[in-house]
Amino acid sequence: MAILRINGLDGFLKRPDPAIGVLLIHGADQSTVHDLAAQAVKRITGSIDDPFNVVRLDEGTLAGDPARLVDEAQAFSMLGGSKVIWLRGDDQAVLKAVELVLSAPASANMVVIEAGQLANSSPLRKACEASGRAMALAVYDDASEPAQQALESAAKKAGLRLQPEARARFQELMGKGSVAVQREIEKILLYCSGTESISPADIDAVCGELAWAELNDVADAVFEGGAGLDRFIDQLRGEGIDAGRLLITVHQHVWKLIEIRRSMENGIRAEQAMASVKPPVFFKRQSTIRRQLELWPLSELMAAATSLGMAIAATRDKPVAVLSDSIAARALFALARMTRVAAAR
Repeated sequence: MAILRINGLDGFLKRPDPAIGVLLIHGADQSTVHDLAAQAVKRITGSIDDPFNVVRLDEGTLAGDPARLVDEAQAFSMLGGSKVIWLRGDDQAVLKAVELVLSAPASANMVVIEAGQLANSSPLRKACEASGRAMALAVYDDASEPAQQALESAAKKAGLRLQPEARARFQELMGKGSVAVQREIEKILLYCSGTESISPADIDAVCGELAWAELNDVADAVFEGGAGLDRFIDQLRGEGIDAGRLLITVHQHVWKLIEIRRSMENGIRAEQAMASVKPPVFFKRQSTIRRQLELWPLSELMAAATSLGMAIAATRDKPVAVLSDSIAARALFALARMTRVAAAR
């Protein structure tokens, strides 16, 4: 069966099998699915926004023209090299289009599919897993232990004591399901070799420049009035973080604020509420989160979550990067303006 595991993706991309023309990545954790798909696209073409070698399609595009996918998969790149057809969706139109690709002659191009959680009985999943022309990678919520548990286990084996604050900080930086966990753990152990424990300062020294931390900076800038937001967005876009990923991170941040706010309205103290969310709010960020909660009541947080959800859907309908960027920027700066209005009240 043509099944790939997360820890095998990098090796597959370094030494691609010329017979494989379809890579299906699916799972309930859409942010991780998207990150893995973006990693694959960037490894194959060198960029996620190459206008000549990256073609973005979705299930709506294929509904009336399923042959569009095989046409793109068989087409030569104008500038040479391999093309990627980056596809989002898992409906009947996608299945029909993928079946056409799998039955066509092999080409130098790759179809990378982002899909939701697919059951074992899913026709799309079965078609890819049974084909010698495809690879299927499932992202499970429990596919790997949480980042903090993985670090604690590795630290114990290395004879290092993991301080509780460092444990929480690592989880916050890495996020759920991050594919960089093992690599960062190895760096931390090397950095702390010869010491007795791993501190929060050690975590920041090694992992502080991760995209997760910088993405959190975007969310904080939005919910504190927009200071530095332009710079953060430009920096992350330059590193290959697409508009959809920016919006998803801010969306996740809003839902964390909502969860904390709901707990507070049920009589739980702010410190307890911030400690109870998963992952808990790192102690250095608690004052930042508290300021945001003071500005944003629950009703407005719910409205913000809705508007961000609509913006995420709109970016998926606009495969052209410049349009997605514009949608994301409008949505984020609109929320930043709402923060400034709230602060002036």
